[in-house]
Amino acid sequence: MIAGCLTAVFLTSHSGGSSSSVDSSTTTVPSASSIATTLTTTTGSTTTTVMVPSSVLNNTCTAIMSGTITTLVYLSDVAIFPYTYFQYLYVATSTSTTMMLALRQDPSYWCLDDISVTNNSSQLWQDGGFEQSPLTQYYTYCNPNGASASGSISATCTHSGSYSFYDGSVGYSDYLSQTFTTVVGSTYNITFWLQSMGGPANSFLVIIS
Repeated sequence: MIAGCLTAVFLTSHSGGSSSSVDSSTTTVPSASSIATTLTTTTGSTTTTVMVPSSVLNNTCTAIMSGTITTLVYLSDVAIFPYTYFQYLYVATSTSTTMMLALRQDPSYWCLDDISVTNNSSQLWQDGGFEQSPLTQYYTYCNPNGASASGSISATCTHSGSYSFYDGSVGYSDYLSQTFTTVVGSTYNITFWLQSMGGPANSFLVIIS
């Protein structure tokens, strides 16, 4: 079970040549199922409350997470969108950090590619382009409910290189994670490219601790 508080941070995303810059404002909330995020943009400040189902946050896959859990992004029932760039900054609270991604896509598939976690140009995330097989060579994969059409390495929808992660997990999320060494108080740049090929119903979650 995920214990303690969750914090939510949303920084930057852009698709194609356009971009949207967002200054982060982090809000700590006592409930694992209600995440409050303040987005400060060039046009003013907006507060958005995102509800993450407890079943997505608390299961045998997320049990490996400990300490303060930071939610980087939660997308739910979004429409089709092309490969889009997501960027976040994370300040480490432990010498060992785990980042986990949860994906569900009932009508179609998510395409995920080019994951990166860097600090002073050092790459900490292994095989972010999903070019190596099997998947479990670098990733911990978990499918707690045995969802069909679960994620795998595929050449179907790549952003770069020859492969990406192709996930159509139906009814429930499946999970990808890696654990890497960090320095407490240091800032880490987290980026990835994501495409939605259908929806709703779908969801995409990234948490880190």
